[in-house]
Amino acid sequence: MKTATENPARSAKDEKLIKNLRQKVDEYGFDLNKAEGELAKARTKLAKNTEERARLVKQLKEKYDNEVAGLKKRVIAVENKMIKQAKDFKAKKEHCYTSMDQLERDLQQLQEQNQVAEQSLEARTQQMGRLLQEKGVIRERVRRIADYTR
Repeated sequence: MKTATENPARSAKDEKLIKNLRQKVDEYGFDLNKAEGELAKARTKLAKNTEERARLVKQLKEKYDNEVAGLKKRVIAVENKMIKQAKDFKAKKEHCYTSMDQLERDLQQLQEQNQVAEQSLEARTQQMGRLLQEKGVIRERVRRIADYTR
């Protein structure tokens, strides 16, 4: 650094220039302090917003998890109901087939009984026809005998 004796005398122009530069340094210092204050506020606000968003995200995740859990319970309940209905349907279907088989056996048995009854009725009808013929023959004989004795 040069000492004051080595420095030539400053001109008014130089003094004005130095004054203006010092003034600008002061302004820039003020602007820098103001910008640093605003930056600190912005960082604080950002941190607060980040915390708020994190809290909101946590709440939304909890709500989502609760809804998913509720939906899973409902799905399980519906699936259980569906399984029960399928089992009930299968049981009713099996009962229906069992009943149909029993009805077919009963129908077959009734048809066989009907056939036996028809055969028995036919035999009795034929027997009655023969008995009626014999009755007619006997009446004719009785009439002949009655006519003969008269």
